[in-house]
Amino acid sequence: MIPTSSLAGFAFIAMSALATPAHPGANLDCDAYAAAAVAQQERNIALGCGYRGGGWSTDFAGHRTWCLQDNVRMADLTEEDGDRTGALDICLAKARACDAYADLALQQSRLNDEAGCGQTGGRWSPDVAGHRAWCMTAPPEASSAEMDLRRSILQSCAAISGDDAQLATVDMQSALQKQQQTLQMLTNIAKAMNDSKMSVIRKIGD
Repeated sequence: MIPTSSLAGFAFIAMSALATPAHPGANLDCDAYAAAAVAQQERNIALGCGYRGGGWSTDFAGHRTWCLQDNVRMADLTEEDGDRTGALDICLAKARACDAYADLALQQSRLNDEAGCGQTGGRWSPDVAGHRAWCMTAPPEASSAEMDLRRSILQSCAAISGDDAQLATVDMQSALQKQQQTLQMLTNIAKAMNDSKMSVIRKIGD
């Protein structure tokens, strides 16, 4: 499935492709460009991506005015639109990883309670939304470290005995599997964020 952010970009490019300016700023479909830019900012807000700056705004008039400047060419519009689309695709991948991270945090929180480990604080909270929000603002490496720390503490907790021990072992193995999958997602995001083209995306937020 193509992300909504990509569809907005494709729509803009398709609507603007027929325009071939005779000079900078001529015949550009600035209404289409501005509408796409606003849709991308709304997606930015909905996903909690946190991108900021002049390129990230719901100000239709502001985007349109920039587009109408004499020195703006079709290539400039395509670059700006493409940068936002790329940034949103990265953010969408991170949002999915953070959903998995939050689910795992909840599972580890329950294991903490069931095993009688006695761990407290935000790290062991059952608040899925809180874990997800933190993950979205944290570097992928920090989220990975949090998962590892909780796993390590749980593995060293020996409060469960008898029949419950076998059940706890199964639950721990399930949590470890989920952690490995989430870690791979976060690793892919970290790699994408370090890609050379992301320097262009960060430029929008300056």
